[in-house]
Amino acid sequence: MQIIVHLNFLNAKKSRIFAATIGDFCVMPKIMCRLYVTSVTDVGNLSINVSFNDHTSRTVNIGDYILRHPHPQYNKYLDPKKFRRFSLENGNVVWGKNWDLMFPVEQLHAGQII
Repeated sequence: MQIIVHLNFLNAKKSRIFAATIGDFCVMPKIMCRLYVTSVTDVGNLSINVSFNDHTSRTVNIGDYILRHPHPQYNKYLDPKKFRRFSLENGNVVWGKNWDLMFPVEQLHAGQII
């Protein structure tokens, strides 16, 4: 467990910023922590369950996005066998050796790919 406390004095007015890191969880009022994926599992029907470092999880239907945005590079992942070959790299869910398909973590966190 690591706790960081930073005190600022601005115009003789006390301002406090408190940041606490406990494991992979980051709490920082008024300051945004980097959001990243901690685990991902296939739940069938071209959907994944994604867990994040803020201890939330979402189920996201990736197949809907691919059907709405057809592209030869993405269409191959409509095959369930190829879809299941995703990996978790640097806090991102990716498909393909060269990251052929990936989504913004914020959209995954919201549970909907735009």
